[in-house]
Amino acid sequence: MTLPCKITEHPAKYEKLPELLDASALVVDDDENTRLSLCSMLREMGLRPEQVNCGKEAVVRAKEAFERGTEYKIYIIDRLISDIAGIEKLRRIHKEIGASEPIVILTAYDWSDIETEARKAGVTAFCSKPVFMSGLWNAVTSRYENADNGRL
Repeated sequence: MTLPCKITEHPAKYEKLPELLDASALVVDDDENTRLSLCSMLREMGLRPEQVNCGKEAVVRAKEAFERGTEYKIYIIDRLISDIAGIEKLRRIHKEIGASEPIVILTAYDWSDIETEARKAGVTAFCSKPVFMSGLWNAVTSRYENADNGRL
């Protein structure tokens, strides 16, 4: 079976949202390639990403940023990271700083089994792995009313 597809002459453009322009983001994943890819996409969206490879470091960074008054505008956290389960990371971050910023959970698995618990812990969106720009854009901007799903 063959599926004919056209390649667009005009690649998708993602409008930079004023609410996120030059805002800091924290990416938490134990896979270096995933972190690098996510950081690249976030920079394209106009954010300033930082990355850590473990949940404990994420909690420390979130607390330090809060104490400096430079809180992260968004958190992107892998559901299954080696040192702390994703939902537990969220609880610890909330305990330390009472984070109210958007939290995106990354998962290569169906999230319906954790969705209720995750939402109670502060998750605002889910993003499937492998992560593509359109999926990340939708997850990151889902909280903002002016988001147009990446279309200009």
